[in-house]
Amino acid sequence: MYCSKKRNVKFPITITEDLMDQIRAHNKTSNDLSNQIFKDINTGCISAIHVRGGGDKKDLIYDGKPTTKSALKDIYSPIFEQNGWAPKIEAFRTDTLEHILNRYQGYIKRNKTASELIKFKLKDIHYKGPFVKDDGCSLYFTTPAGSFSNSVDYNTQSGTLVNKAHLKKAKFGGNLNIQQGMFVAAVEIPYEVAYEPEGWIGTDINKRNEFWLVVGSAVHAKPDKIATLEKAISEVQVEINKPKGRRYKTDNHYKSSQRRGLRRRWEKLHRKHARLITKYLNPIIQDVEDNHNGLVIDGVTTGAQNGSFGQDKIGKHLIAQCENRRIPFYVPPTSYTSQRCAKCGHIEKKNRKNADEFKCQQCEHEAQPDLNAVQNYQFIGETLHYKGHAFGYYGTSRSKDPRMVKYDDIKSIFNI
Repeated sequence: MYCSKKRNVKFPITITEDLMDQIRAHNKTSNDLSNQIFKDINTGCISAIHVRGGGDKKDLIYDGKPTTKSALKDIYSPIFEQNGWAPKIEAFRTDTLEHILNRYQGYIKRNKTASELIKFKLKDIHYKGPFVKDDGCSLYFTTPAGSFSNSVDYNTQSGTLVNKAHLKKAKFGGNLNIQQGMFVAAVEIPYEVAYEPEGWIGTDINKRNEFWLVVGSAVHAKPDKIATLEKAISEVQVEINKPKGRRYKTDNHYKSSQRRGLRRRWEKLHRKHARLITKYLNPIIQDVEDNHNGLVIDGVTTGAQNGSFGQDKIGKHLIAQCENRRIPFYVPPTSYTSQRCAKCGHIEKKNRKNADEFKCQQCEHEAQPDLNAVQNYQFIGETLHYKGHAFGYYGTSRSKDPRMVKYDDIKSIFNI
């Protein structure tokens, strides 16, 4: 069965002075827009920002009325004009504005208010839409000067272009990184699984250290080294997240350089955390592959509320290894897996008494809750495979890819 995985294609480029001038103009425009948006939010002129995320709700309220990104772009058109933007690149203007609105939406979601101005550094340009064109040896970038107005050559022999053949269109989006001298675009690479699964193994990822990771019938407690590292990450995160009024106390004053130091430490700890988790998971993946099993990966995403307990890195590593080794796998939603009795199929909230007890209200089957959930994941994998559902991971609930395992698929499998 054919699947696909998302990877990057990297174009090594030498940034010309002409292109750099346009990058500076784009950066100044971004900061001017950010400054105006910050003022409009804090004066109440912009009272709601929801321009990304799942579902149909897309709220952008300006001056008390619902508006669109395109209309807001027209309101802010003097900012573009003052920075010398060419006409007839309206979509690129909207793309630039949307990137800034996304940043404020995320900031407000985390902090409940826009208490600090978001500043954009002169380091990259993010192209969400197809504003870059490839002619085989050069890239043409849409910039404030116009559509595909600036071109640069790239090294056609570079090993970083190994995935270039999978670009489906000549025009695409991506990220132009100034410091690295690289343009990075995402591609979808088709592949075929190495074998038909002879069985399915479920996984369950948990916050509790003693049941940190359950794979099939094997319960893995969190290793002490990983637990110690997560505590250190949490302590640094608390310092980074302190509100400005508390973070800049007279007796505990953080300069910008000190805060950057905290960020660097946080990133270093996360890299070490990822390495330890990778080392721990590799033998588990090897066992799945050796026994020609398929893997059902717990798609838990609760880190924002409960802090990091390795759930993000565990899932990402399992997905990446399954793709690289061509192991059949699914990443279904977690819906009802903790409430469903793996023995009789009855679903009820009362089945899960607490974190340590599961007793079915219908057949009175008792089980350790995490092992019961793993059996439900195994059942999901078996059923999806029987129905011929495509293996692989195709995004979260926001994804429109028809191959994604959806909430409705789980309801159908559990006969809800």
